[in-house]
Amino acid sequence: MKKNVLLLIGLMVCSLVMAQDLIVTRSQQRIEARVTEVSPAEVKYVDYNNQEGPVFVLPATDVVTVIFQNGQVKVFEPVPPQGPQPNYLNCIPSPQYMTRTGDMYYYEGYGMRGKEYMAFLEKTNPSAYKQYKSGRNISIAGWVFLGVGASLDFAAFWVYARRGPNRAFIALQTIGTSCELACIPTLCVGFSRMHRTVDTFNATIRSQATKPYLSINASENGLGVALKF
Repeated sequence: MKKNVLLLIGLMVCSLVMAQDLIVTRSQQRIEARVTEVSPAEVKYVDYNNQEGPVFVLPATDVVTVIFQNGQVKVFEPVPPQGPQPNYLNCIPSPQYMTRTGDMYYYEGYGMRGKEYMAFLEKTNPSAYKQYKSGRNISIAGWVFLGVGASLDFAAFWVYARRGPNRAFIALQTIGTSCELACIPTLCVGFSRMHRTVDTFNATIRSQATKPYLSINASENGLGVALKF
């Protein structure tokens, strides 16, 4: 009878010892806890010695494993680093090129348009800046042609409504239509010149990337000199 009581007490003690979860972090910290929730983003737990206390939250990226009291093990895979990694094989980083979508210009993940893009070109690429400024001025002229043409057409219809067809009506309508027609090629030329600044900018980057350069590296084995063409 006494042996059975002792065996029962021993089993109870073992169950109490094992009735806890174990969290192992990537910093090799071992946390004795009672895990309340596990998700792909986080692990929630309470302190095993104070289970009525606050709930703690660990990001899943900080956790290696969770060993539950029933013997189950949850393993968290390491999160791969985000974004482009540095290229240590070349002392000159790979050049980043300009791209365009509609009227948005993108460089190194940053989007620009209008005056912001023009200011960027002024600081970084004078030739592309002059090209963009010229195209912008031409496109402004195109919008002026369109505005003047629409105004003259409106005036022509006003004259027609009051006096009927006469010389003033014909003159206003002819000049207005001519301005509206002239705005089309003017706008096309202006926008095309602005958009081609992407090619001008990228051509400058390519020419700089292909220039020969001298690389000097020091290591434990000595000094290395390399000339790349």
